[in-house]
Amino acid sequence: MVNINNIFLYLDNILDIIYPPKCMVCDSIIEINKPRYICDNCKNDIKFINKPTCNICGVHVDFDTFMCKSCKNKNFAFNRNISVFEYDNCAKRSYLSA
Repeated sequence: MVNINNIFLYLDNILDIIYPPKCMVCDSIIEINKPRYICDNCKNDIKFINKPTCNICGVHVDFDTFMCKSCKNKNFAFNRNISVFEYDNCAKRSYLSA
């Protein structure tokens, strides 16, 4: 009996040879059988945000406060933003390439 998962894996490998996966950030070709979407160089450049963070905009703050200085006296059209990583050059390149 033919395993459908093996067929999809085989077809996926053929497509990787014809259309190699590219990094979402720098557009470089990612090696076959490596995790997709982001190359190792760009993965090392990502700066993840750790707590404490502002309860409104999600930016990293240096001490455990509820809001950063930018959000204290502003009203936003949203209740909360949760940021995964800093919006720096690496993040900008990934957004612009999408």
